[in-house]
Amino acid sequence: RRGRRLLAIVLALALFGGGIALGSTLAAGSEKPAATAPAPTATTSATTAPTTTLAPRVVAPPACLSAVDDADTVVSYFVAGRRGKRLAKALQQFRAAAAACRRAR
Repeated sequence: RRGRRLLAIVLALALFGGGIALGSTLAAGSEKPAATAPAPTATTSATTAPTTTLAPRVVAPPACLSAVDDADTVVSYFVAGRRGKRLAKALQQFRAAAAACRRAR
């Protein structure tokens, strides 16, 4: 049983190392020197530039960001085994921020 576990670890490390080596080899081989652009030729046809549209950036409301921060604090207290006034206060803050986030959406 111990031998199988050691074999699995060695194989996992070998595959990981092989993947890194293969990736770095492929990345090094793909670096081609930049080709010089041909000189532009004068044409009489009119060309129109393609229009680009930007997707609107979605940003969470500040109340939701606060809720995420408070949730992170609550989880860190749970993981650290801190159960007391700090956890209760952080949980209360999270509940209030989560409710505010739901109202903001």
